[in-house]
Amino acid sequence: GQSGGAVSGSNDAVITVTDSIMANNAAGDAGGSAYATATSLTFDNVSVTDSVAGRAGGGVAITGDTSAGAFTSTSFRRCNASAVGGAVAAWSNVPELTIEGGAFGQCAVEEQGGALHIDGTGVLRVANTSFKDSAVGYSTEPVCLTLTMIDTA
Repeated sequence: GQSGGAVSGSNDAVITVTDSIMANNAAGDAGGSAYATATSLTFDNVSVTDSVAGRAGGGVAITGDTSAGAFTSTSFRRCNASAVGGAVAAWSNVPELTIEGGAFGQCAVEEQGGALHIDGTGVLRVANTSFKDSAVGYSTEPVCLTLTMIDTA
């Protein structure tokens, strides 16, 4: 419950969001705009702004070893979560997360990964993406990326 403020998927669902704006969404737990568990989630040319989650993934939360996330030409602005992954949080061994041609700005959390937080085994690929003005807790330096136990093979 309380996950996926705009979109939520589970049980081998396939979700594709294209040429869209997701703004002013909120979730009490995870995935302010989108939540995916055991789901393939693809965003192409999407703007995620002013989204918040009570715990993880202010913009998007992905969980489970049969989930995958692909974000192309997608921007995350002013996304916040209370614990981890201001814009995007992935945990429980998400096998693959790809971000290409994206932008992260002014995202924040209290604990880890102002922009991104990845936890568990899996592969994270980031290319041609900017990270600006993201923060963790009361840090004086912006912290944009936290990786835990990533298998790069």
